[in-house]
Amino acid sequence: KKFASFQASPRRLLSLLLMQTFVALAVSFPEPSSARENPRNTENITGGQSLIKTYQLVSVCSDRRVQMKFKRQIDARGEPKSPFSQLNFVSDSAGSGSIRIVGKIVNQYLCFSRNGRLINRTNGGSLQCMFNELSKENHIKLQSVANPDWYVGFNRRGRKVKGYTKSEKWKKKKCFRFFKTELSFNDPYVVDKSQNKKFVNLEDGTRLKT
Repeated sequence: KKFASFQASPRRLLSLLLMQTFVALAVSFPEPSSARENPRNTENITGGQSLIKTYQLVSVCSDRRVQMKFKRQIDARGEPKSPFSQLNFVSDSAGSGSIRIVGKIVNQYLCFSRNGRLINRTNGGSLQCMFNELSKENHIKLQSVANPDWYVGFNRRGRKVKGYTKSEKWKKKKCFRFFKTELSFNDPYVVDKSQNKKFVNLEDGTRLKT
């Protein structure tokens, strides 16, 4: 009996030794980065960096391109090759899904004023310069984040209309709808700052007055 108990003891010691070795190995190797809090992973999930894509917006009502010009001019009368119709769509880095719209030539933000009018701003940090892009069939609507009742719109003459809507029927009008076309070519337009931003130089030497 004593010999049997003596034979069983080394087995228990071996089991304990194996357990200690396993624990030591587990402690020596850190957890995979995916299993811990990782600031970079969190940034990727919530947005982190803003994505920028260049588009043209064609107003369904005026059948022309939305333009953002100098002197805070906004209209929907642009031709396909108008440099002022190039609009940068900037995603929200916080991952909200909303966007900011920046005129590529003028470097100004499309915003709503407190009265629901479309304006240009050099600082687009407020909610009045953020939009939700609502897609339906082959067109989109741009809804204000600051006030969900406000939508970007232009009349048949390409003039801005007030963002607020008078009724549910008015909300469905085509003057608040746009076709969006992505631009993938390199921007051939250069702002001539020496002329107080009064002209835009094209690659072929043509100068467009702003």
